[in-house]
Amino acid sequence: ILQQRLQVPVDTFAYPSGRFNANTVKIVGDDGFSSAVTTAFGERHTAKNLLTLQRVRVSGGISMPNFIKNLAG
Repeated sequence: ILQQRLQVPVDTFAYPSGRFNANTVKIVGDDGFSSAVTTAFGERHTAKNLLTLQRVRVSGGISMPNFIKNLAG
């Protein structure tokens, strides 16, 4: 539906509520998605984990210095 309405390819998936397992990762890959995001914290990605990408949560109003500090762990 998104591809039809936006007229652009949709190749990245977001796991609902960040929930996934080996089976859902396989389904997402088999359905043609090239990458997918989780809600797990992380900032390092490789070609091996493109279907389980981690993210860095950014809350509204965070300052740039605090954002940089959060990335440092």
